[in-house]
Amino acid sequence: FTNKAVNEMKHRILNSLFEFSKTTSIEDANPLFNDIVNETNYTFEDLPSLSKLRLKQILHNYAFFDISTIDKFTHRLIRTFAKDLKIPQNFEVVLDVDLLLQEA
Repeated sequence: FTNKAVNEMKHRILNSLFEFSKTTSIEDANPLFNDIVNETNYTFEDLPSLSKLRLKQILHNYAFFDISTIDKFTHRLIRTFAKDLKIPQNFEVVLDVDLLLQEA
């Protein structure tokens, strides 16, 4: 899951919301649209307007539209709670398994 994949996911989310906002008939609806209607409490009539609203909110606050890799999320979470975890706030992630085993 790379930064390129993160950008692709953002693009897919925005495209889906745009497509959902334009849906006018259940026959023409995207399968994902139908899945959301079937799995949630949203009605067919509600989902297009809600999608339009969410798309507008994301675009007006794009800097806060944060999609990240699980590694980046975990790293940020650990750094936030570094003091509580009793680890240095400037810790480094070591991906060298041999070095890690030597230091253990």
